[in-house]
Amino acid sequence: MPKLVIGLRAYLVREKDKELDLQIKEARKYFPNADIVVTVCGNKYNSFTKRKANNIIYYSEKPLGLGKTWEIIVDYAKKKNADEVIVVDGDDQHFFSEIKKIYEQYKSQLVIPQREKRFIFSGDSELHGITLEDLENAFIRYKHKTRINDLQSGLFIIKDKRIINGLDFSNKNSFIGDFLFLDQVLDKKIDIGLPVIRIRPQTSTISSRSLVFSGIKAYEDYFGIKFKEIIKISMRDPNFYLPNGKLSVLTKIEELYLEHINSEKVKDMKGLILAGGYGTRLRPITYTVQKQLIPIANKPIIYYVIEDLVNSGINDIGIVIGQNKHQFIKIVGDGSKWNAKITYINQDNPKGLAHAVLISKEFLDGKDFVMYLGDNLLKENIHEFVKKFNNSNVDASILLTPVSDPEKFGIAKLDSNGNVIKLLEKPKNPPTNLAIVGVYTFRNSIFKAISSIKPSKRGELEITDAMQWLLDNKYKISSTLIKDYWKDTGNAEALLDANRMILDSRLNGYSNLGKVSDASTIKGRVKIGKNTIIYDNSIISGPVVIGDNCKIGPNAYIGPYTSIGDGVIVKETELENSIVLNNSYINSGKRIVDSIMGENSKVSSAKNNLPEGHKLIISDNSEVGL
Repeated sequence: MPKLVIGLRAYLVREKDKELDLQIKEARKYFPNADIVVTVCGNKYNSFTKRKANNIIYYSEKPLGLGKTWEIIVDYAKKKNADEVIVVDGDDQHFFSEIKKIYEQYKSQLVIPQREKRFIFSGDSELHGITLEDLENAFIRYKHKTRINDLQSGLFIIKDKRIINGLDFSNKNSFIGDFLFLDQVLDKKIDIGLPVIRIRPQTSTISSRSLVFSGIKAYEDYFGIKFKEIIKISMRDPNFYLPNGKLSVLTKIEELYLEHINSEKVKDMKGLILAGGYGTRLRPITYTVQKQLIPIANKPIIYYVIEDLVNSGINDIGIVIGQNKHQFIKIVGDGSKWNAKITYINQDNPKGLAHAVLISKEFLDGKDFVMYLGDNLLKENIHEFVKKFNNSNVDASILLTPVSDPEKFGIAKLDSNGNVIKLLEKPKNPPTNLAIVGVYTFRNSIFKAISSIKPSKRGELEITDAMQWLLDNKYKISSTLIKDYWKDTGNAEALLDANRMILDSRLNGYSNLGKVSDASTIKGRVKIGKNTIIYDNSIISGPVVIGDNCKIGPNAYIGPYTSIGDGVIVKETELENSIVLNNSYINSGKRIVDSIMGENSKVSSAKNNLPEGHKLIISDNSEVGL
C-alpha cells in the first residue's frame, strides 16, 4: 500500500476552527492509514480533534500565501518518504467521501478535481469574485496555455512520487500560492485527471481584497507581465482567459487594483516635517514658543501637518527640530495619538531646507518621501498630490499657487505643457507669480542634487537650488496647482488669516460641553469646551472656538473668527478676529480686534486710553494696560 500524506491548509479566524475540526475527522475516517499534517495560520488551533492529526504546524499569525503551505507539506512528505500527497483546504468545502472516491477511481499522476460550482472569491460589494479569481488564473493560462477550467480548486492529488520529490518551493514568494505548484508541473507532460467533484455550497471566503491584490502584485513579478496587460489580453479572448468571469467588471477591478498599489507605495513612503528655525517674523511670541506649536483654532499648527500626512497614508514621520525640543516632545509626543511613529531629528542651526533634508538622510533610508514645512496649512489634503507622484516617473513634485508678492517666495516657471523648467528662490524680478507651496515629494536622487550645490548668498543650502540641479541634469519635476487656500503662517497676519480659514472651513455646527447663562446669547457655529462658563450678558457670535475651563463674561462679546485656548478669562471686553492662548486674562473694557495674545498674558483696563479698537501682538507672560 502506498504511503499517503494528507496536507490540510487552514487560515483560522472566528469560527473557522469548527470547519477544520470537521475536515480532520473526515480525513481520518476515510483515510485511516494516512499521515495527516495540518498547516495553520491566523488563530492558533486548540481543538481536541487535533489529536486525530499526526502533526499540526502553526507558521504565522498573518496570511503568508498558500505557497508557504506547499513548502511545509511537501517537505513533510519528503521526510516521511511519501508516495502520494493530497493537498486540500481546511475549510469544509470538500467532502472527504468525494475525495476518497476520486482518489481510488483515478490513476493519473496528478488529479485536479474540478468543483461542480465555484464560489465567489471574496465577499466584496464592488467586485465579482469569480472574475477576480479568473484574472488570477489568467497569469498561468498566459504562460502555459492550459485549458484547465478550475485551477484553484483547493484540492490536489499527487499520485507519483517523482513529482513530489521534484518539487521545490524554497526562495519563492509565498503569495504565488497554488501557482507555484502548477508552474512546476504544467510543462512536464504529466497525465492530469480532471474529474468533476461535488462540494458543499459556499458564497464567500475570508480573503480580503487587499490580500488578493497583494497576490496579484506577486504574480506580476513572478510571471513577468503586468496585471493591466492580463486584463487587456482577457478582454481580447474572454472564452479562454475568463471561462467563468464577467467582462463588465474588468475596468472596476483595474481601477481598484491601481488604488491598492498606490496605497501600498504611500505606506512605504516617509514624511519629513521641517520645524526648526527661529520664527523671527513672529516675535515676540516665538521667543517662548516654537511657531509650529502655536495653536490655530485651538490646535497646534503642526497637528494639521501630521494629520495631513497620516490621512494620505504616511505613518513614519521625522520632524526636524532646533530649539525648543522639549516643547515638541511634550506637545506632539511619539505620534501614537495619530497611530504614527515620530522620530525627532536635531538641526543645530537653520542652514536651509536642503540642509534639513541632508541631515535626515539616515531617517529617510532611501525611501521616497514627502517634505512638509511645519508652519504651512492647506485646505485640501495632499492625498491626490502624493498619488500623482507615485504613479509618475518624476524625481520630485511641487505644489504651486499664484501670489501677489512672488519676490517673497520660491518661484516656478513652467513650459507651455505645464512642466517645470526653472526654479528661483525669492528672485528680485520674478518671471512668474507661481509660488512654491511648502509641500514637496522627493525620490532618493534629491541627495545627489544637494551634494552638488553650494550655499546661497544667504549662507543656506536652498531646496530650490537642489531642484534646479535636478532639472539641469535631465531629471523631471512635476507640479500641481492647488485650488484652495494655502497659508505660510510665518507672521502674525498670516496666523490670523489661517485661524479664519480653519474656523470657516472646519468648524461645523454648535457644540457645548460647558455651561451657558440664560442671559447670554450664542449665535452661529460655536464650540465650547469642558467646564467652561459663559456668564450673564455675554454674546458669542461664531465661528468661534473656546477651550476648556474658561470663564467668559459677564458683559463680554466674543466675535467671529476668534479662538480662545484653555483656562482663559475674558470680562467686560469685546474680542473679535483674534487668537488668545492658554491661561490668559482679559478685562479691558475695550474692543480688541485682529490680535494674538500669548499664554499667561494679561490685558487690563487703563483710564483715559483712546481711541477704540486695539490691535495687540503680545508674547507669553506679558501684561498690557488698556
